[in-house]
Order: sequence, then C-alpha cells, then structure tokens
Amino acid sequence: MWGYIDRSGRFVIAPRFDDALSFSEGLAPVRIEDRWGFIDHLGHPAVAARFDDARPFSESLSAVRVQDRWGYVDRTGRFVIEARYERALPFSEGLAAVMENGRWGFIDSKAMTVMPFRFDMVLSYSDGMAAVKIGELWGYMDRMGQMMIEPRFERAFSFDGGLAPVKIGGKWGYIDKTGRQVIHPAFDIAYPFQEGLALVRMGRPVGYVDKTRR
Repeated sequence: MWGYIDRSGRFVIAPRFDDALSFSEGLAPVRIEDRWGFIDHLGHPAVAARFDDARPFSESLSAVRVQDRWGYVDRTGRFVIEARYERALPFSEGLAAVMENGRWGFIDSKAMTVMPFRFDMVLSYSDGMAAVKIGELWGYMDRMGQMMIEPRFERAFSFDGGLAPVKIGGKWGYIDKTGRQVIHPAFDIAYPFQEGLALVRMGRPVGYVDKTRR
C-alpha cells in the first residue's frame, strides 16, 4: 500500500492506497482498487475515485482516462475537456499535447486545436519550445507552431534554462535554442537541466554537469 511521508520520513498520510502519484497544486492522484481519484494534503478525498487513470494537476487541470479515452478535469472533478483523446499529456505554458488517430497535436484549455495532429511524438512545452518527432527525427517548435530547429536528432528532451539534451550519432549532448551545440555529444544518456545541473551518464558512472560541462 502507498502513503505519503514528510521530509523527516514521518508518515503524514498512512499507507492505504493501491497506487499514488506526487502532489501538485495541493492534490495528489491515488488509486483505490481499480479507480483513481484525488486527495488533499490531509489525505481527505477531494475528487471521488471514479477514473480509470489520472495524472497530477498542472495549470489547474488534470489529464484523466475514462475507458480508453483521455480528457481533462478541474479540481472539483468536473470535465472541462471531455474524454475523447487517445492519449494526453499535462498542460504546460497554456497548451497540452493530445493524440487523435495516432497523431499528436496541441490544444488550449478550451479544447481548441492550436497545432494540427501531424506529429509522431511530442513532449510538453518548456522554455517556450516543444520537442516534436516527425518520421524518425526530432526537432523543436515554438508556441506559434513554427519549426525553430528542424528535425535532425535521434532523440530529444525538453529545454530548460535555454539548453536541451539531444542524441546525435548515438551520443547525447546539449544544444541552445538556435540549435547550436553547446556541450558536445559524449554521454550515453543526458537529462534536462534543473537548478543549473543536469544528470548524465558515461559508461557506468553517473554524475552531474553544469552548463559549461564541469
């Protein structure tokens, strides 16, 4: 069973859930038997467990699944965007990535299609850019739908602090928003920067680099 602890390791919400995800915006998704709902910081039910799947809140909305379709609910559990998408990612910077007919696009909080459903895979917007996959290659698009960095990477993660990890020739490095290599591809895996540091791996050792690769 799952519960929640504070920073000292003390249980503040006793383990009683079949599954549980992180708190976000004051609520956390939890599973009771085969249904998901939301609790508050005291462990009290905030939204009844009635969904087949649920994700943490982001920008006041949560992606939830009913049978095989995803939509978005508000903090009361009311559907703001009906469950009609094959897949759905959290809202970020006012937009959410959703899938229709096997293709990804972006919608706003009123369910208006902002970017057409033409991508093979996408990541949520971060730092004003979204990583998108067309065919076998990844590139980056701005919030207006303009491709700012043409697809040429084997893999790509989100921008953070002006840099993004990309895979070129089997190795990971970092680019800036112009697509220029800032840290040469030399890592077996690399993740986005957080608070000035990024987790990377070369062979077996795992460590952190700053934006100068020190």
